[in-house]
Amino acid sequence: MAVKDGIVLARHIPSEDWKEGLSFYSGDDEFIQVGAWGYDTGKELLAQ
Repeated sequence: MAVKDGIVLARHIPSEDWKEGLSFYSGDDEFIQVGAWGYDTGKELLAQ
């Protein structure tokens, strides 16, 4: 993670940390949330 003056400038997520489904890589207290959807091609998500 690159930080300057207490502000996160960049975050690197190594591929070994990737998971299937919805994953968040930032903390709940961070201003901007960083997350990713990790699904196989063709996966259909049902509306809730």
